[in-house]
Amino acid sequence: MTQVRAGGLVCLVSDALGFRAVLAQLLDDVGWDVLEAECDREGVIAVAAAAPRLVLLDTLGDGCLASRFLLRLLDLAGPSAPPAVVLTATDFEDPSGLVVAELRVSCPRCWGADLLDLEAVLRAAGAACGREPTVH
Repeated sequence: MTQVRAGGLVCLVSDALGFRAVLAQLLDDVGWDVLEAECDREGVIAVAAAAPRLVLLDTLGDGCLASRFLLRLLDLAGPSAPPAVVLTATDFEDPSGLVVAELRVSCPRCWGADLLDLEAVLRAAGAACGREPTVH
């Protein structure tokens, strides 16, 4: 059995490959084990199989799919569903009650890491799991 690192396991759900890769690398660099999913269906399957401590959800592409994912996650796991941090360009209405933090991205069409407050992503992820993140 593989041992999970200190940060724990996070499921990163994003349909944008480049964006997902940047965030996955950032999270890996500071001690998180990252499970990547390309769409809401893959994300639900990944959470069911691996029980991550946190879900990091990119809602920039399609907020409706993100809402559907959160509702499926709640149906699947009930009160033991992991908390979620969403990355969004606009207000996101959480139909599930699982979202513990919402982080704004300045340009939804631009996927560069420089447009994100990456430290805020790590802070929100750590706070959702009850730990202080390490930022390099």
